[in-house]
Amino acid sequence: MTLTRKLISQALFVALLLALLGGCSDRSVDAGEILQRGLPSDPESLDQHKARSIQAADVLRDIGEGLVAYSPTGELVPAAAERWEVSADGLTYTFHLRERARWSNGDRVEAGHFVFGLRRLVAPATGAFYADMLAAVVNASEIVSGDLPADALGVEAPDDRTLVIKLARPTPYLLSLLAHPSTFPLHPALVAEFGDHFARPGKLLSNGAFVLDAWVPGSVLALRRNENYWNDAATALDGVNYHVVVQSAAELNRYRAGELHVTSTVPPDNFASLRAQYGSELHVAPYLGLYYYGFNLLRSPLRTTSSSERRCRWRSIVNS
Repeated sequence: MTLTRKLISQALFVALLLALLGGCSDRSVDAGEILQRGLPSDPESLDQHKARSIQAADVLRDIGEGLVAYSPTGELVPAAAERWEVSADGLTYTFHLRERARWSNGDRVEAGHFVFGLRRLVAPATGAFYADMLAAVVNASEIVSGDLPADALGVEAPDDRTLVIKLARPTPYLLSLLAHPSTFPLHPALVAEFGDHFARPGKLLSNGAFVLDAWVPGSVLALRRNENYWNDAATALDGVNYHVVVQSAAELNRYRAGELHVTSTVPPDNFASLRAQYGSELHVAPYLGLYYYGFNLLRSPLRTTSSSERRCRWRSIVNS
């Protein structure tokens, strides 16, 4: 459930859609202004391989870009790659990068930067939460388990603008995986210079619409426009400020006061009154996700001495 006061740039549309944001009102955010967004907590990291939360992904989609992305209507579209081909057997994907793709320091975004990032994603030393996303890529599972080196991953760069990904089995949803921030490119020189501490203001390089300008933990993450972004002409903002507001009621109050243009936090108890008050500003959209519940079978009421009895009790809980 989301309240907004007008959506802006093409790149930001993608992040807003995936975070269940959207819509507009009569209070617009004009071109050249700063979008003020609420964030329920600080990202645990802006290292794309250390990040794991939704709030981290929201920010990473503003400052980075993968081979493909999602359109405002939820369709996969070319992003850093302008086009691609898939082999007849579905095992080889060949991506062609945009000639104009650049990092925020002006360096060209090369296919080798994607190779470097994907290898780092599956390397055991990285400890990436989303390493298994590449399980269908040749040798990925063996690398994650430590049986093969990272450079055995089935990705290669025949030239600076061509990236080839080889799969162990057909994976029709591969493109959707490549829209995830963990698969974004990573500049090797950045890691060589700063190691695992590269994801900091003044250090982090961006190939997306915005650049990380400042980060005050517990307060705000400030992004500024990346003028070297290949599609900068479609960016209508000078920046985005993510305000960390832990309490949902406080974030809602800041939205009501006009301090925030977007909030993805709507307390359930306030839903009916907010729908009546804000009308079209309140948006409810489907969200695709998985939730897992762990049950302690060593404590009552699930604790039993019989496995068959545990199964019966489990079924009664699930069906209740």
